[in-house]
Amino acid sequence: MLIKHCHFSFHLSNIKIDYVDLNRSINYNYSLSWREFIVPGLDPALPGFRSSESGSRISKNDASYVEIIHTNGGWLGYFTAIGDIDFYPNGGQKQVGCGVDLGGSCSHSRSYQYFAESITSHVGFLGRSCDSFSKFKSGLCNNTHASMMGGHKSLFRPSGTYYLVTNPSSPFAIKPFAM
Repeated sequence: MLIKHCHFSFHLSNIKIDYVDLNRSINYNYSLSWREFIVPGLDPALPGFRSSESGSRISKNDASYVEIIHTNGGWLGYFTAIGDIDFYPNGGQKQVGCGVDLGGSCSHSRSYQYFAESITSHVGFLGRSCDSFSKFKSGLCNNTHASMMGGHKSLFRPSGTYYLVTNPSSPFAIKPFAM
């Protein structure tokens, strides 16, 4: 088969493939809503978005399920819960192992490092539903609902605020029984 022309285009709301060979032409067009996706927010930016409303920054209205990982809340990232589920590793403001992090860039960048590790980790990042990090650290949330941060999502999609702790360096995930 000799291919004369093949064109692939992807837009947030439309996938289109046009394929033409010497014998036939195939056009495939699939429309979908961006809201059908699971969207992770990796320490969503605070500078420039501090007073932005939903629609101007990531929010739980942007997809069928929005998971936020807060790692430098109040400085470079949002601290307020803005997703369907919001995870706050190490309290969500300063990350362990970052030392003196004056500009917050180390803590801010941990969000993508945690997310990347969550995809391949056999341990995973188990968070507990809790009202505050201090209650979580005190053990007052040990019997609350648990959910895995990042990684592959099941059909069950919990909501709320979840806290967890990490190792100070890679691998960051801590075995759940070690919490």
